[in-house]
Amino acid sequence: MRKLFNLSVLFALLASFCACEPTNPGEDDTNAPTQLGKGYYVLCEGTMGRNNSSLDFYDIVKQSNTIDLFQSINGQGLGETANDMTETLGNLYIVATGSNCVMSVNKRTCKKLALIPITTSENPQPRNIVTEGAYGYVSCFDGHICIINLQTNKIDKTITTQGRNPEQMAISNGKLYVACNGGLDYPNYDNKVEVYDLETLNLIKTIEAGINPGNMIAKDGYIYAQIRGNYGDIPQELIKINTQTDEIEERANISINSFDIVGDKIIFTNTDYATYTTSYKTIPTNNLNAAAEDFIANMPADKSIMSPYKISHDENNIFITDAKDYSSNGRCFVFDYAGNYVLDFETFTCPTKVISKQ
Repeated sequence: MRKLFNLSVLFALLASFCACEPTNPGEDDTNAPTQLGKGYYVLCEGTMGRNNSSLDFYDIVKQSNTIDLFQSINGQGLGETANDMTETLGNLYIVATGSNCVMSVNKRTCKKLALIPITTSENPQPRNIVTEGAYGYVSCFDGHICIINLQTNKIDKTITTQGRNPEQMAISNGKLYVACNGGLDYPNYDNKVEVYDLETLNLIKTIEAGINPGNMIAKDGYIYAQIRGNYGDIPQELIKINTQTDEIEERANISINSFDIVGDKIIFTNTDYATYTTSYKTIPTNNLNAAAEDFIANMPADKSIMSPYKISHDENNIFITDAKDYSSNGRCFVFDYAGNYVLDFETFTCPTKVISKQ
C-alpha cells in the first residue's frame, strides 16, 4: 500500500510539467466514436512521476481489453497519478492528483468532455471526488474542498478545512463527511472527520475519529470509515458513524487494505506484512466485531492475486484489482457476490477504481 508522506515535494515538481490545460467546458461529442459495448472501465494510476495514468476498458462481449482507451480515443493522456473516479449524469469524473485537475469523460464513448483545473494553490493535489445532484465535491491535500457545478464544469465554491490534508469523503443525510488524515505531515497524522452541511457548506461538527482516517463509505444512514493508525504502535480500526447523531457507534480492531460494502456485508482485504499473506474477508454491517468469514469461495488453481489494491462493485460483481509489483501491468479480478471467480484481465499499472458500462 502506498503511504501518503513525502509526496508534496514530488507533486510540486510534477505540477510544473504535468499541469492540465483547460478546455471548453461541456464540449459536445459530435465527433465521438460509436458507442462502446458492455464492459468495465478501469482507472489506473500509472507510475508516479511518469505522467502515464490510463483509463482501460474491458469489452464483456468481445472478451478483450484495451489498455488506455482514453488515450486512443482522445489523443492525449489522463495526466499524472489519477487517484479517483466516479460516475454521475452519464459521465465519468476522474481526479488526477499530480496534474491538479478533474477530467470529465462521456461514459458512452470515452470521449473527453471537459478538463477542470484545480487552482486553490500552487500545488493543490486533488485526491477524491463524491457527487450529489448536480455538484461534485473534490478534496485537495492543500486543505480545500472544491465544489464543481457539473452542468458547467466550473468550480462554484471552495471550502477551507480545519483539519490537515483532507482526502476521502462520503455523503449521507444531507451532509458531507471529510477525512483529514494529515498524511503529508508524517508521522504527525491528523485524526479528524469534518462534517459539513451540504446546503450551507458550513462546518457543523468535527469528529475525532482516530489517527489517519482513510476510505469512507456511506450506507443506510451510516458512514463506515477506515482508521489506518500510524503503521506502527497505533493499530488500524474500522468505525461506524451514525449520520443522525454524528457519533461513533462502533469500533472494531480490523486491519484493512481496501474495503467496499455490498448489501449488508463489508468485503475487505488485509495483508499481513510479517508473513506477506493476504486474506479476503466479510463482516456484517450491523456488527463490526463479528467473526470475519472468507469471501473468495473458489479460485482457479492457476490464478492468484499478488498485491490486492482496491475493491469496488457493480450490480452483480465484485472487482479486486491487483497492482502486482506496482511498476508493471496489473490485473482486474471479477467475482460474483458469493465470492465465485468469474474472470480476470490485464490492466495498466496500479489499477484502482472499476466502473461497469451496460
